[in-house]
Amino acid sequence: MEIRRVGSALIAAVVLSCAGGRPSGPAPASSAAPAPSTSPATATATATATSPAAATPAANSPTAERLAFWKDVHARGDAPPAGADVAALTIELLGYLRSPDPDVRDRLAYEVLAAWIGRPGLLPPATAREMTSILLARLRERPAAVGDDTVFGRSFAALVLAEIAARDIEKPTMSEEELTAMVAAARAYAAAETDLRGRVEGRGWAHAAAHTADWLRALSRNPRLGRRRGQLVLDAILDLTIRRHGFVLFDGEDGRLAQPVLDLLRRRHIDTAAFAAWVDKLIAPLRIPFGREFDLGLYAAQRNARNLAFTLFVQLSLEPKPTRAITDALAALSAALRG
Repeated sequence: MEIRRVGSALIAAVVLSCAGGRPSGPAPASSAAPAPSTSPATATATATATSPAAATPAANSPTAERLAFWKDVHARGDAPPAGADVAALTIELLGYLRSPDPDVRDRLAYEVLAAWIGRPGLLPPATAREMTSILLARLRERPAAVGDDTVFGRSFAALVLAEIAARDIEKPTMSEEELTAMVAAARAYAAAETDLRGRVEGRGWAHAAAHTADWLRALSRNPRLGRRRGQLVLDAILDLTIRRHGFVLFDGEDGRLAQPVLDLLRRRHIDTAAFAAWVDKLIAPLRIPFGREFDLGLYAAQRNARNLAFTLFVQLSLEPKPTRAITDALAALSAALRG
C-alpha cells in the first residue's frame, strides 16, 4: 500500500518531534462506576486507606524497622517470608504507594507488589479484589491543593491496577461486571485527574497520564473487552490528551497512550468507523485558531493531539504484519491529518 512507504527521514523527524527525550516512569495508565461489593474486611481496609490519617507522610512511610524488612524481602527476589500473612503485607505496601519518597514508592512498594501480583498462585482472587477495591477508592480522592503530593497515591494506584488487569488476561478471575467497573473507573480517572506532571523534582515520577495509559493498555489486551468497553478506553485516551487540563505531556506519554489504541485495533475491539470518529475528535483542537490571548488549555491540547497523532502514524506505518484493521486505521488517520 502506497501510504505505508514512509521514508526514513520522515520517520526520524516525526519521532524526534513527538518524543520528549526524557526517561519514562515505571512501566509494566463522569463518575466512577460502583466498585464491586466488598467484604467487611475490605471495607475496613478501604476506610483505613482513604482516611485523612492515612494520607499523612507518617502513615505512608515505613519505620526504620519496616524499611529494613522490606529491603530484605526485595533483595531476596521479592519472596514473602515463610508463614507470612501475604494479604496483610499487600495492604501495608498499598499504603507506601502514597509515599513522596521514590525509593519507598517506586523501587520498593510498587516493585514488590508487581512481582507478587504477577507470581502465579501467590495472591488469591479475594486478595486481588480487596486490593482493587482500595485502589479504585483512592482514585476518587481529590487533592487538597493543586500540585500536592497526593498525586503519587492516585497515580501509583493506576499503575498497580495495570498489573492486576494484566494478571486477568492470563488467568481470568474478574467477573464481567468487575471488568466493566474497572474500565469505567479508568475512564473516570482519566477525565478527573488534575495533576499530570511527569517527573517532580525531589519526588521522582508522578506520571499519572503514563500510568493510566499502562492501565488502559492492560485492559485493551483483555480478550473479553469487546467494543463497548473498548470505546471507553478510547474515550479515556482522549480525556488525557485533549481535555483542557493545561499540561503538555512531554515525558513520553504519547508513546504510552498510543499502545492501547494499537492493541484495540489488533484485537478488533474497535472497528474502522469508530476509530475514524475517534481520530476526528483527537485532531479537533488542531482546527481551532488561537485568539489574541494565550490559551494554555488549547495550546496543551493541540500539542498533545499532534504528538499522539504522529506517534500513531509512525507506529501504524511500521506494524510488521499489518492486518486489514491496521491498514484501514492508517488510511483513516492519514486522511484526517491531510484534511
